Amino acid sequence: VMSMGMKTNTFGTPGVMEREGQDVFFLKHLWHARGIRNRIIECFERAALPSASEAEKRRLLSFVVVGGGATGCEFVGELYEFIHDDVTGIYGHEHLQEHVKITVVEGGPSLLGPFDQTLQLDLLKNFDNKNIDVQLSKSVKAIEDHGYQDGAHKMVCKLSDGEEVEFGALIWCGGNAPVKFTDRLSLDKGPGGRIIVDETLKVPDQNGRVFAFGDAAVIETLPLPTIAMAAYQ
Repeated sequence: VMSMGMKTNTFGTPGVMEREGQDVFFLKHLWHARGIRNRIIECFERAALPSASEAEKRRLLSFVVVGGGATGCEFVGELYEFIHDDVTGIYGHEHLQEHVKITVVEGGPSLLGPFDQTLQLDLLKNFDNKNIDVQLSKSVKAIEDHGYQDGAHKMVCKLSDGEEVEFGALIWCGGNAPVKFTDRLSLDKGPGGRIIVDETLKVPDQNGRVFAFGDAAVIETLPLPTIAMAAYQ
């Protein structure tokens, strides 16, 4: 039985792997969540310093989420609540709230692409009411380090339309890629490098003794979204 899951797909974007774990974060494992939380708090701590300039506060408190799928959008909602319900209660006297900005970058024409259009529109309206900046039909071309300034690295996210977004933390939810083990298997692969299986999760031409499921596999006649609810059902 093969159930290796998948890893984060960076699409070879320059700068992502180089800064991963510092100011760029994936969202796959428990230690990723801890790293994100620690970095957000660090950004607020640095922004609260008396020596922090207005420009530095804006940069530190700019949070970019790459990927407008279910994972990215759910994280944006949690991030907004964490910042507005928890963090600002601690740093409210510093007036840091006015410097906070959340940006979502999605390569497709809409958020929550596989979902019903009604949900997509409701989410856009919700994000708009919360002043969350949504950048659709754009991709990240590079993550660049513009040098050490004001006691920290000045990080910039370059978008496909030429716009540059400075950030304190960037969370990459931009898609999945097969792990090395899956990549090396000489089996038929479907979209995204997932192992093709039949409706009973059997790998074809293996005498019925080899199975694959989860994100590592795809039912050729019934491709399902790689979300927990689909797996549960």
